[in-house]
Amino acid sequence: MDPNQHVKSFLKYYINFTKPPHYAVLLDGPWGIGKTFLVKQFMKPLTEAGTSYAYVSLYGLTSLAEIDHALFRAAYPLLDSKAARVAGEILKTGARFFNVSTEVGAKDVIGRTRADVFIFDDLERCVAPINSVLGYINHFVEHEDRKVIIIANEDEIDKSGDYARVREKLIGKTLKLQSAFDEALSEFLSNTEYSLTRTVLQKHSGYVAELYHQAGFNNLRILQQTIWDFERIFISLSAKHRDHEEAMKALLGLLFALSFEVKAGRLTSADIDKRRNQLISAQMRRSQEATALPAISLAEARYPSVELGSSLLSDETLSDILTKGLVDETRINADVNASSFFITAADEDPWRTVWHAFERSEQDFNVALDKMEAAFARRDYYKSGEVLHVFGLRLWLSRIEVISRNPETIVGECKTYVDELYRSARIEPLRHNGDYLETSRTGNDGLGFQDVTTPQFQEVFQYLLEKRKAAAQDRLPELASGILADMKSDPALFYRRLNVGQNAGDLYSVPVLAKIDPNEFVTSLLDLHPSHQRLVLLALKTRYGHGNLQHDLPEEKAWAEEIRSRLNAVAQSASPITRFIIRNNVAYALNEVLAETTGDISR
Repeated sequence: MDPNQHVKSFLKYYINFTKPPHYAVLLDGPWGIGKTFLVKQFMKPLTEAGTSYAYVSLYGLTSLAEIDHALFRAAYPLLDSKAARVAGEILKTGARFFNVSTEVGAKDVIGRTRADVFIFDDLERCVAPINSVLGYINHFVEHEDRKVIIIANEDEIDKSGDYARVREKLIGKTLKLQSAFDEALSEFLSNTEYSLTRTVLQKHSGYVAELYHQAGFNNLRILQQTIWDFERIFISLSAKHRDHEEAMKALLGLLFALSFEVKAGRLTSADIDKRRNQLISAQMRRSQEATALPAISLAEARYPSVELGSSLLSDETLSDILTKGLVDETRINADVNASSFFITAADEDPWRTVWHAFERSEQDFNVALDKMEAAFARRDYYKSGEVLHVFGLRLWLSRIEVISRNPETIVGECKTYVDELYRSARIEPLRHNGDYLETSRTGNDGLGFQDVTTPQFQEVFQYLLEKRKAAAQDRLPELASGILADMKSDPALFYRRLNVGQNAGDLYSVPVLAKIDPNEFVTSLLDLHPSHQRLVLLALKTRYGHGNLQHDLPEEKAWAEEIRSRLNAVAQSASPITRFIIRNNVAYALNEVLAETTGDISR
């Protein structure tokens, strides 16, 4: 049954009434419930039958003059066309054609328009004084014998002063609206751009209705926006994905529920970024009061048929979609391919199967766990992201008693693992200043680390980080030898490797030059052709410019000063032309960048 049949029935009576009613009808209901949608849908067949109307949104209007202008544009839409706005003067020309002035008020427009009904929307969002606006509208019904429909959320209207008296004089009937969900959904789906989206949503319309009512906010605008969000994701998927009915229903549930929550302001990007970890932590403390649970757990309780912790899409992908409007087709397809709908335990790394324990069979989980532990014992994992995932999983499994060792023992085993990677030179060296550039403390490869908030995980994370820093220092002499060889054989490659933005650029923030003997560097430099000498020194100028020597490479400051000193010393005993060239190159390449840190501009 249509919950707003009474509204439509009375509006039909009101609009068809043969005498001036001398009152306006107020349609009242919360924002987003579908008031505007209902009225415009109601007016469609009447318009086709010859009834005309002028629609004005009062949203943000600050004065009666602005309402006049909005009313004029509604009465003469031709004069508000894009062409008219671009041409500028066409508005006045068109107005003269219709024999009206462009400086008109409500009375002039009312008298000249053929509109049978005037609709004023968003009354509560009009900035002009409410009583003045009602008095303005009263002119239509009392003096011009017009029919007026006002759309508002009366709960948001300031009712101080003479509001009650003015309202009583103007409003003859107040109709409360209910959410017109079924009618709105049908309209929204009929207007979807892609038939594939329309088909899947129509097939699962009952599920959409269930999720919408579970959200509990009765906001059709959010429903429309969520359908648009889903369509963007759905059309980015491959045919293989779209044809998997169970997967698409799960995707629909996940996206609709999270979209509703984000758009209603109940979830933020931070809640989604830590979605799975927060849900698991909350499940571990179910005895606590619901108010102590994170927002994502409260959202999960609202949608019992949706697995909000599903890894069908990663936290990063969901956050990008719902809070940034970013749809990365490649990443979305990769996420869905890695989900339980499209992958088997035999096809994925064992640690990933363990990570997806909630979506894998117990048999698959146990097989994968045995393989992961065997790989751990063999020290197979060396990529930092994978190492941390395995460490986090082992801590989590210890805490839930799947692994029969306490977390402190697991910490010791993980540190031993790191030590052995370090001794065998298999640990990934950390790029200089790479704490933030290379490492994430929350997850890797689209999956969050398990047990990431525990002190045990933070301890092994920091231990791995320090060993990666040590490995980076250990390899500096080897890198220094290599870059010196590049300088001798290919000065252009030397330049590229030392500077950001170049094709190589692998050493731009690594203090590798400090490990080169200054005397060997100067000797090798002076053995080069003069044009290559200048290119090498240009590489230093570029590397150290813009304060980089002071902020990013302070370890090389003393080395650079020594290079300048030795070159100037060589220049003193050189021939006049060589002395001039060396001093000119030094001044060009090193004096300015060294002055940024010392104030010294000496030659």
